[in-house]
Amino acid sequence: MRTAAVLPLDPSMPLCRVLAAASGCESCGAWIQSPAVAARLIATAPGTLRGSVLLLHRDLGVLIRRVPLVVVCFQGSVAAVPSRVLALGRMLEIVTRAGDRPSVTRLGDRSPELVLAERRAAGDVVRASRIRYELAITRAVRRR
Repeated sequence: MRTAAVLPLDPSMPLCRVLAAASGCESCGAWIQSPAVAARLIATAPGTLRGSVLLLHRDLGVLIRRVPLVVVCFQGSVAAVPSRVLALGRMLEIVTRAGDRPSVTRLGDRSPELVLAERRAAGDVVRASRIRYELAITRAVRRR
């Protein structure tokens, strides 16, 4: 099965592209690459998310927990992805020795803190970690 990385939207992305990708959804989010973005917009323009809420955030985990659909960058396109699908693609990369490639653990419903605690309890010294998102290339993703 082929997979591809899920990335945040560039902050210079026109809002109309984000709204177009999320059309038809009453409540959705947009993962924005920015050090300090957290905003809630009510879209009421004709032909967009009429009367719906768009949550902009830099933390994809927050969006997955709060909205059913998230607009992200997937395979170089703006895509609306169901939160449950994004949650399945959550992985934790862990580096235990300098110079080593990271090991990858699928998180599923587990928190990254729990996985790191388990590794430490097993005697591993965790030097670095990061969460990444990867999806199988399927029809569950609406690209625009």
